[in-house]
Amino acid sequence: SLFLISTASAEKSAKEAYNLSCKACHGENGAGGIEFSQGPNLTILKQKYAKEQFDAIRSGQRKGPGTVNMLRVLKESKLSEKEIQAAFKYAMDLPRAGANHMKFGDVKKGKVKYSTLCIHCHGILGEGYSNPALPAPRLAGQADFYIVDMIKSFKAGHRDSNTAASQQMKAMSNVLVTDDDIKNVSAYIRTLDTFKPADLKNLTYEVFQGKWKKLPDFSKLKVVKSGSLATGLMSIKVAELSNNFAMRFTGQLQVPQDGTYIFQLASDDGSKLFINGKKVIDNDKLHPVVSKEGKIKLKKGLVSLTVTYFDGGGGKGFSFGWKLNKKKKKFAALSDDFKIAGKKAGVKLIPLEANKELGEALLFRNFIKGASARSIAVGYPERTHIVFDANNMNLAMMWTGKYLDAGAMWNNRGTSFMHAQGQAVAIDKQAQVAQLATAESQWPNLNRSVNQVRKSDLRFRGYSLDKKQYPTFMYSLKSIRFEDFFKPIDRNGSGMERTIVAKFGQDLTDLWFRVAVNHITQQGDIFTIDGKYKVKVNGGKLRQYGKIQELVIPFKFSNNQASIKIQYLFLGDK
Repeated sequence: SLFLISTASAEKSAKEAYNLSCKACHGENGAGGIEFSQGPNLTILKQKYAKEQFDAIRSGQRKGPGTVNMLRVLKESKLSEKEIQAAFKYAMDLPRAGANHMKFGDVKKGKVKYSTLCIHCHGILGEGYSNPALPAPRLAGQADFYIVDMIKSFKAGHRDSNTAASQQMKAMSNVLVTDDDIKNVSAYIRTLDTFKPADLKNLTYEVFQGKWKKLPDFSKLKVVKSGSLATGLMSIKVAELSNNFAMRFTGQLQVPQDGTYIFQLASDDGSKLFINGKKVIDNDKLHPVVSKEGKIKLKKGLVSLTVTYFDGGGGKGFSFGWKLNKKKKKFAALSDDFKIAGKKAGVKLIPLEANKELGEALLFRNFIKGASARSIAVGYPERTHIVFDANNMNLAMMWTGKYLDAGAMWNNRGTSFMHAQGQAVAIDKQAQVAQLATAESQWPNLNRSVNQVRKSDLRFRGYSLDKKQYPTFMYSLKSIRFEDFFKPIDRNGSGMERTIVAKFGQDLTDLWFRVAVNHITQQGDIFTIDGKYKVKVNGGKLRQYGKIQELVIPFKFSNNQASIKIQYLFLGDK
């Protein structure tokens, strides 16, 4: 027992492990060093990117003085692998912090270089990941001296990982011939750093479970989860629940000056805002995303703030922001997914809608948020819409209400993602047709990302349009041809009906369609998928593989042809 106690006490906490291995170069708050060759600002990095680079450094794939120093510090820290991973997680959980800039270079000259060399992958605002084929990290908020160091590392070959993105970056870095070129680009990137400390202080949240038609009496409910939000931004994602939950956020709002302030609260379903105990916005009851505003006079200093929210099933959404009551003053985000009346803050909304008068659908092809780079959005006059993935031939998502916001197409170079204007339900990301030796055979991996060479015989063959401009998507698996047609079930937003026709030179007995994967419950011919949506299908077979469930259905051929019909239903519909 004494030995076990001694061992447990010797294990470093995540913070202790971070301080031993990371603090010297990245700082206590993760913002990075204050001179050349010190660490980057970790708090702006996506966890996936940071993990890739961390692994590349530890494996020896990345080189250079900074890498050598990091490996030395890790070795001298004598941390266990478990402690190292805890330190990494601690770093990724640090709240956003401002970078330490050295402020050198010519910003105007740097802007010209950035607009020519960097914008396509890193984006107009330096937020990264603007080109799905060449994933690039966020630059806005990174220390200017660190960007200089990294460009030089690419030029020297220290950052060459043989990926398409690193090869592209190396080529671009070589175009920056002189040290002044490099410093000028870094100087312009520095101007993209618009970070300021959070307006909300001491922000906490509580989560409650239940099914309601309006906001409940929280004093009578049991808290199932609680915590703090160091970012100063409210988020319903931390509830980690799909449906039927409520949240209460409490904190202090830093008011910069005396004046009248406007608050905007949008939610699906209900929400309310209280400031110093006074109700400012009442956006309660069951409804799709509805945005409401409220005004209140506030004095400079800290005021107490409470926001309550609940989700009663179906879609969910939450957005919260504020501004001083001035015509040209922009709203500032107080939530992690802030939108203004259906549009992103500071971005002009350009709505796309199907032609209701003619009853025609409207197709749109570009990068669409939540789907692959080879996706096709279809807006229907019945106001239920889909995105079809032409990469893996699947239904990627569907939503009801308004169609698309195409504002990003008219901003800068038009490389940003389009956004569904409704609360989209994610359906699938994997190939849905395959040939199986038996009804119990494991489903083959026919999927690919946009950057991969296709490993299977699954091919997109375009689409045809009927008189109402409704598309029939066409694709093939070897010599089998498919025609995939969608139409809204009704004008009430119940869901979509999908008909897939397979054609071959002879009748087949081994062709299957996988309707859904993951947690599935069944009630007759209706299946509920992950608690997010339902499907209605005749002849469906529910298969179990470990913790994974699959809903599959065979194609039953007759005269060289077979068809299956599936209804995708929003929750609450039969």
